[in-house]
Amino acid sequence: MLITTYFLYASILFFSTVFVYFSEKSKSIVANFAWLFLSFLWLFIPAAIRYGIGTDYYSYELIYNRVFYGIETRVEPLWYLVNYIFNNYLGVSFQVLVTFTSFVTYLFLYLSYRVEKAWLLHFGFITILYLYTYSNLRSGIVYSLVFYIFYILLLSDIKFTKAKKIYLSLSLVSFFIHYSSVLLILLYPFFNHRALVFLNKKYTIYFVISLSVFILFVGASIAPLIVNSSLSESFGYDIYSSSDIYYLKESASIGYVGFIKAAILLSFLFYRKRIYSHSPKAVYLLPFALFNLLIVSLAASVQIVLRLEILFSFTYIFSLYYLFLTYGKKLTILVWFFIAVLFFSFFRNIYNWTYNPVEKSSVNIAPYVSIFNKEDAF
Repeated sequence: MLITTYFLYASILFFSTVFVYFSEKSKSIVANFAWLFLSFLWLFIPAAIRYGIGTDYYSYELIYNRVFYGIETRVEPLWYLVNYIFNNYLGVSFQVLVTFTSFVTYLFLYLSYRVEKAWLLHFGFITILYLYTYSNLRSGIVYSLVFYIFYILLLSDIKFTKAKKIYLSLSLVSFFIHYSSVLLILLYPFFNHRALVFLNKKYTIYFVISLSVFILFVGASIAPLIVNSSLSESFGYDIYSSSDIYYLKESASIGYVGFIKAAILLSFLFYRKRIYSHSPKAVYLLPFALFNLLIVSLAASVQIVLRLEILFSFTYIFSLYYLFLTYGKKLTILVWFFIAVLFFSFFRNIYNWTYNPVEKSSVNIAPYVSIFNKEDAF
């Protein structure tokens, strides 16, 4: 069963990425669409027919049933509305909602592939975020929607004034699906020219890096204050404060994957001026890269902050993408090293989420079970 699970996830990573690569090399629109469609199906079908996969699968099923019976449920308004429509108007099972959310999640992802080297964006999403979309239905939609927002902002031909409006509008939609997206709204003022000039100053960059190092060492002391704060409650994270899964660490432990993620952000910051000269819109990634650097440091001490770090995972993907586009062969070893580590961490995560009791309970993506072998879920 576990061998089948490894083979499935490995095939999803390999074939979906290769098909996106083939779509870029296609010389006709029809061939381009056909390869992308095949890649989409390779992601969508396993996600759509999964059963009992993901830590929150049964929690979301419980929410679905509570909405049906009119029982008061603590959930974001847009997610409640979706559950209500599928329950009271469509009268379909929870599995149909799982299929629908999978379709929407990957639809936004593939709408972002109208750029060169889209295979690298895809690879980044699969290795960093794909398995999390199995575990969290509404968060998965938000991860993909945020990815699409930054495609619009950073890589599309849409003028920046219009792109900012799209950013704000879709960030509001994300907020009503998951309240943690309020951080995107709060960071909106940093699109201001003066704010960007200030953030680009060397002393600002060094200050944020120094602060992230400081947080890495004192995070274990301040973490309880954050987890039990009103801000945590507004995000709905207060329910995890006493959880064995989302525990507070006694000492900071960033891990090699966290270190590599931080290294990707630091590489973007170090090479930012050259990147800007090649891709001027990359400057709009800067506030989010700096903010995520602080989150990575805090996540080393408090496990629940990883949920915010996952929300900002687009910063790793687009930073790596810009490094690859801008420097090409000059940074080949560095970029391919990052790619190799993400590839390795993808399979490491599958292993840990299968055999490590604590990590398995926080994600629960193995062994893979579909609607055709439900009995294996118990």
